[in-house]
Amino acid sequence: MKMLSMALKAEARDLLLQTKASGGGKERFPGLYKFHYLEEEWHCLITGVGMDRSRSTLRKYFEIFKPDQVINLGLAGTVSDSKTINSTHELSRIYHAESGLYFDSVLVAGSEKVELVSCEKPVMLQNKRKKIRDSYGDVLVDMEAFVICEQSYYHKIPFRIIKLVSDFADEQTMKMVKENIFQASSKLTEIFFNLNDS
Repeated sequence: MKMLSMALKAEARDLLLQTKASGGGKERFPGLYKFHYLEEEWHCLITGVGMDRSRSTLRKYFEIFKPDQVINLGLAGTVSDSKTINSTHELSRIYHAESGLYFDSVLVAGSEKVELVSCEKPVMLQNKRKKIRDSYGDVLVDMEAFVICEQSYYHKIPFRIIKLVSDFADEQTMKMVKENIFQASSKLTEIFFNLNDS
């Protein structure tokens, strides 16, 4: 069994519909959906937004389940001028913004070396964007990936982090995400199918 981790149900919407996923009921494990694809069992876990919520959800999940692999598929901002909206990147290194700690993905496919910084709060101001860029370079930013790496590593489960660029990590971030979330859900579903068909 493999586990797909996504922060928002809106991100997973198209995938859950197309795979006819079941679950999500509050009586057992809220945010957990199950489906089969290419004769393999999948769990799709909606972790919620932010490090604290993601960590709590993942801890509860790993108390019960031990997947063979964890794949985080979701949205990220960029502080890089070279990354475009709707571009897809598999991450080789994931940092924690405040501590500088990081995890490397041993499963990363391809030769592109893209790094991400997970922050405690959304990056929506130019000074914060500049600080991250000055400290880490042309990276992507999110609020969950580091915790997914942390919890997967702790439970000795290999992980992959794949992000779709949704915004430029500035004052327009929330507006861009809200306006494009359903289009992003469709794109993330396409990425999932391509990932497993290759």
